[in-house]
Amino acid sequence: MHTDGIAKKAGWFAREEDSDPKVREFARKLTDHLAAALDVPIAQLRSRWLATGAKGDTETFETRALTYYLSRLRSPRTRFSYAKPFRVRYYRAGSLAERPVCFYLVFATGHEKGLFEMNDVTVDALSDFYGEIYSDSFLSVFEPQREQQEGTAAVRREISNHFASTPFTVDDLKRYCMQDTYLLKSAEYTKLVRDMYRSGKLTRLDPGTPSNAKTRYQLASQH
Repeated sequence: MHTDGIAKKAGWFAREEDSDPKVREFARKLTDHLAAALDVPIAQLRSRWLATGAKGDTETFETRALTYYLSRLRSPRTRFSYAKPFRVRYYRAGSLAERPVCFYLVFATGHEKGLFEMNDVTVDALSDFYGEIYSDSFLSVFEPQREQQEGTAAVRREISNHFASTPFTVDDLKRYCMQDTYLLKSAEYTKLVRDMYRSGKLTRLDPGTPSNAKTRYQLASQH
């Protein structure tokens, strides 16, 4: 999903009142096509653009477009229960801080096994991609590591917030968090939970050999 391209095409809403009739017609056709591709009413798309993108906040517009697209994938009319976006970033020359999203790789599946396995395959593919694109610099390892660190911190927050008073298994955590942009593999979810258990931040509610599907955990303060 080329969110940057979507924002640029939506920018043609500003040309709907152009003095040149050819420009007006082109703007109308382009924005109509964009609305059809996103499966959103043209008036709704226009209002979202005017509220954000037209004011210079294209990042918010792109995020809303992505969120809407994911909601359509998970809607009752599809057979998809899960959908996940992976952001693919690029660097602007001379700045490591600026890492704008170029596009998203998005997959959808009707089964949790598809979510778990496609997640892990795509994480590996993105690591290979960054390694190839930035092979002449340290960025080849910097970007995957940074994404992993940000993802780990985000999942820890979800445990403290979403699962604050609810027992959960590792697979529960994966089903909930893997649908976000986090660049974490299944094994890293397992390691994170077990490390939190060993450090006393989580308690384990079920005895026996740990199982991702069945062993329940809870925040230590809630037990």
